[in-house]
Amino acid sequence: MIIALYIDSDKQTKNDGKWLKDINLIKDEWNAISELVPILESFANATELSDNSQYVIVSFMYPTINIIIRSVKSSNFNINEVGAVKINTLQDCKNLILKVKNALYEFIIYYWNILKDYGLIAILLDSRYKSLSFIFSEFHNDIYLKLRSIYNEKKLEYSKQKKKYHEKYLINLLLASMFSRKYECGDEVTEYLRVEEISFSECPFN
Repeated sequence: MIIALYIDSDKQTKNDGKWLKDINLIKDEWNAISELVPILESFANATELSDNSQYVIVSFMYPTINIIIRSVKSSNFNINEVGAVKINTLQDCKNLILKVKNALYEFIIYYWNILKDYGLIAILLDSRYKSLSFIFSEFHNDIYLKLRSIYNEKKLEYSKQKKKYHEKYLINLLLASMFSRKYECGDEVTEYLRVEEISFSECPFN
């Protein structure tokens, strides 16, 4: 069709054909697009999942973003080397996929700026993702230790508040000791970690 327009006797039609020829993609560019589809598909899937959720929480987004980051992260590439794209100029498709991946990686890192510990603890406390299957197993123990540290810190704070309450209202010590033994808890972190992970479709609050 473009060739027919390009050789048409009508000047305007011929100009249109020339313009289309200039902006039309070449074979290498079409091949590059076909390689981009699976890369961008993960973004589309993540968007669809979040749109279908009543609420999107950190424990869902963190592993999703982490998986996407791992799929686009590359090394030995300078994002500053990527220039502006001119639509009427044939594009050099050499390393194009690498350039796109690195551009996506830079944007994700810039906009998804969340504290690592905060995100991982949120995931661990969501019983649908607590296996932490999206990260390397050698890092699991560090996350468990971080959770235990936070738990012990909060438990100590609660203990101090409880003591102040007893002192303020002069609660009978015998009665207080009876109830404190009744509601004493064991190692809650270990107990929680022993509980099996539930499926994604189940509600973690039940």
